[in-house]
Amino acid sequence: MITVVAISRHFLPTIAEIEMDLFETTFTLPELESLFDGPAFVGQVSFEDKKICGYLLAHRTQDHIEILSLGILRTHQRRGHADQLLATLIENAYGAILFLEVAVENKPAIDLYRKNGFVEVGRRLGYYRRGRNVCDALVMRRG
Repeated sequence: MITVVAISRHFLPTIAEIEMDLFETTFTLPELESLFDGPAFVGQVSFEDKKICGYLLAHRTQDHIEILSLGILRTHQRRGHADQLLATLIENAYGAILFLEVAVENKPAIDLYRKNGFVEVGRRLGYYRRGRNVCDALVMRRG
């Protein structure tokens, strides 16, 4: 069973480890701590069998929420963690408009976001850098 709770400071080292495993450009632990301490931070973690399996990091300003990172342990992907994290954020958004950027080559993530009501509203050319390669980002919005 998946449960979702608000992020607390003691989850940050685990989130930093998951970030390093999943992404080339990551939030470091000091960056996560700074983000967490900010007044606009919104975040949650998902658990399965008492183990942190995923997280969602976001920034809330007025009536907008920007999803900064959504990561699920490789061993727990496609089990519903991302859906639960998004559903919890959407439920607690209270009408806010949600935004995110996602790599155009990340079809599973794009499909997940579309399934959860996000639509493409723009494109950032060369937004992601992976070594010598660059990848565009889709800008997606919900609400």
